[in-house]
Amino acid sequence: ISGLRKSFGPKQEEQLGANIARPAVAQQPAVELVRSVEEICNKVSARTGKQARIEWKLSGLFDKLPSRQRRVLQDALLQLVRNAVVHGIESPADRGRASKPAFGCVTITLSRLPGEKRMLMLVRDDGAGLDADAIRSKAVREKLIPAEAELSENDLYALIFHPGFSTTDSATEDSGRGVGLDLVRAEVVEELNGEIQIAFSRGKFCEIGLIVPSE
Repeated sequence: ISGLRKSFGPKQEEQLGANIARPAVAQQPAVELVRSVEEICNKVSARTGKQARIEWKLSGLFDKLPSRQRRVLQDALLQLVRNAVVHGIESPADRGRASKPAFGCVTITLSRLPGEKRMLMLVRDDGAGLDADAIRSKAVREKLIPAEAELSENDLYALIFHPGFSTTDSATEDSGRGVGLDLVRAEVVEELNGEIQIAFSRGKFCEIGLIVPSE
């Protein structure tokens, strides 16, 4: 899928998230962003029996973005945080068995790409990561790919952004309806001519990066 690529390696991950200060949320756009994202995190956590918190690292950059970019990023964050709590963060019992703290953490980082007029918004949860087998199995059942298809990692993980795709079989208020990530891709890639990056480690974390023009 155009505009989607997978990022690799601890060095890239370290570079993307390093040296980002905790935000000062005194200005209205960032205040509204924090309020709405915290609210959806708390509501989805309560509905799913999860425990999750948000860690913010905006560096004061959100308020400097044009209103169009702020709108797209806020809409995307609401869906990505919902997705992280539903599909990424484990239940307190499962986290305990994995020697993780009961509260899962979703870290949201905004930084300016060095030497570029683009911003990177990272959403990282410390949950279970992506399940490649579940993604492939559901894609085969939905006839999105043939059973014998040999997909690159990039193409396989791009399936989670396909319209109507969900690895959850039963529909709830927060999952299983196959809407959400396809809208993120439409707004970030098609409306803003941006990019989406994915990095994860099974059982440890999943990170989705949204790259958008800063002007």
